Amino acid sequence: MQKSKTFVELRIINPGERASTITSRREGWFVADRQDFVFQSRLDLGAKPSEHLKWLHMILEHERKWLRQLQEAGVEMVCRIRVRARELAIEPEALLLMHQLHLRTEIEFRP
Repeated sequence: MQKSKTFVELRIINPGERASTITSRREGWFVADRQDFVFQSRLDLGAKPSEHLKWLHMILEHERKWLRQLQEAGVEMVCRIRVRARELAIEPEALLLMHQLHLRTEIEFRP
């Protein structure tokens, strides 16, 4: 049985004038993607979606205040989960980052 591939990212959507604070704050963490900035899970693509989400939370938990300040300034963020599988299971504790930051979550299936 082949492992499914999972991609999980936190995307900061078109931050405009706040872009410089993102690149200076965590150089190398958030990568520019057109007008957005993306921070992808660095776990193996075969890891489960819950593992990716927990990893993102662990890495970004000390940046919550800064991320909330960006949101309060009107910067939109989304957590994107892309799964190459037919089904998806996410453990409740894996949703903590989205809950704490009130993040919109997008899930895409690519069987």
